[in-house]
Amino acid sequence: MSHEGFVSNIDHLSEYYSERRSSNASDMSVDKPLRIPDGVECLCNSGKEGGKKKDKNMNRDGDKGSTTDTDNNEMYSIFPPFVYDSKVIESEKKAKEVDQKTIERVKDLIWGKDAEPKDVNRWYQQGFEFVSDENMRFGLLQLHGGPCGILASVQGYILRELVFDTSLQVQLRNESEAPIVATDKQKMEALLRSLQRILVQCARDKCYLPWVVALDSHASHVWCTVCTTSEDLKTQIVSSLPLLSSSCGVVAFLFSVVMARSVDRILEEVDDSTQSLVLPQF
Repeated sequence: MSHEGFVSNIDHLSEYYSERRSSNASDMSVDKPLRIPDGVECLCNSGKEGGKKKDKNMNRDGDKGSTTDTDNNEMYSIFPPFVYDSKVIESEKKAKEVDQKTIERVKDLIWGKDAEPKDVNRWYQQGFEFVSDENMRFGLLQLHGGPCGILASVQGYILRELVFDTSLQVQLRNESEAPIVATDKQKMEALLRSLQRILVQCARDKCYLPWVVALDSHASHVWCTVCTTSEDLKTQIVSSLPLLSSSCGVVAFLFSVVMARSVDRILEEVDDSTQSLVLPQF
């Protein structure tokens, strides 16, 4: 992708994010259809696999995009399902389907073989999205307990980018209720850089950077492409924004990180290789 094309795509992604944020009501219920701009290079509306086929005005309250808060008995429709066509994914993304043995090893490492289904399900209801609070609009939105560790880590990197990377030119205010005044475009760029930085730091080989480009509900089928440079990885992350902001966005990123580090290496590094990464209470 050329520099001009990259900048253009960032502008379209910023528009995409702005519409997602502005469509969120204060009570977190959403009835407004989600429109994906023409300029965003995405594959989420191109086929039937991975969920019910959606047109360009994909409604955000689809079956798999809606979640229930068991404490308040309220229905939240924040993150839409990710819809894809495996043939398009394989041809345009040059991605390959991950073998079932690897998928099961990744799942067992993260959640364990005896994880409660309701606990695992919460992970498949969380994407990356910023909150709309005026004083904390650089904060990531979390709907359920479970993925908090991933969101907190990414949030830390986002703050690092916003506060210390002068190239973003973020306005900072001392002794203010809103100390970080970032535009949607600045926040989006900080998120993209954070995901890129985390995966590169975790990877065993900086020239072997796997990135999940598609997966179905509960990751029964996963497609992955391998980047050989950090710049190529950034391009893949940019084009994967519809996936990252979908209901399986956090899981897709976590799978990418685990595969970049490798299950075997992680098992060598943990204190107790018989325990899953996510403890039972989550």
